[in-house]
Amino acid sequence: MKKLLKSFTLFFLLGLGGKIHAQQQYDMRTLFSAPNTIIKDEAGNIKTVDWALNFEGPFNMSKTKEGKNTVITLTKSNPDKAKEDEKNLMQWAESLKNKKLPDFKLKNIAGNQLSNLNLKDKVTVLNFWFTSCAPCIQEIPELNRLVEKYKQNTSVLFLAPSFEEKPMLQNFLTRHPFKYEVLSESTAFNKSLNNLTAYPVNMIIDKNGVIKEVFVQSRKDIFSLMDSKIQENL
Repeated sequence: MKKLLKSFTLFFLLGLGGKIHAQQQYDMRTLFSAPNTIIKDEAGNIKTVDWALNFEGPFNMSKTKEGKNTVITLTKSNPDKAKEDEKNLMQWAESLKNKKLPDFKLKNIAGNQLSNLNLKDKVTVLNFWFTSCAPCIQEIPELNRLVEKYKQNTSVLFLAPSFEEKPMLQNFLTRHPFKYEVLSESTAFNKSLNNLTAYPVNMIIDKNGVIKEVFVQSRKDIFSLMDSKIQENL
């Protein structure tokens, strides 16, 4: 019996007939080529990695578990439905702005617990992600640049909650350096944020614990956008 692990929609904003560009191809190949991974089309037919990398136009991607295998299914996204999904995502982001960040207690990779108390009098930058999310991986270098810029500023805190467990995160971090403080098993926290289910999501929290900005979807200009908002709230 299939057990649903996680379903998510990736908005690549390629336009009709567009293909995944080179950097995304590298990240997606890593995802599709992972051990015990099977790729299927919407009819349930098993497909190759090259087929997946050349999938044209906006698409949805879901992950399910079949025994020891992870099944990734790609389906074409109806353009009208994709626009509606994006509209809903933007509305979700707006619904969180100027609201207090919900209380949380999460552990970092070292096993130390963090909570809202650690955010007091700091500008907090949150990145919600997971290890097989290609757009999440793609923006990590830009997020690392942010950490480097503010590494001497103790008033800025960078946290990266993931719903995944510690061993999976540790394995990922050996291959992809991520300078945020990574937090594990954030499912309940994500749910408290009006049921956060799209990834990646970046947030800026002010020194009073109020959500001041929410960025959805992976963006090439994520460094400059977030840098500007951090400066506004310092």
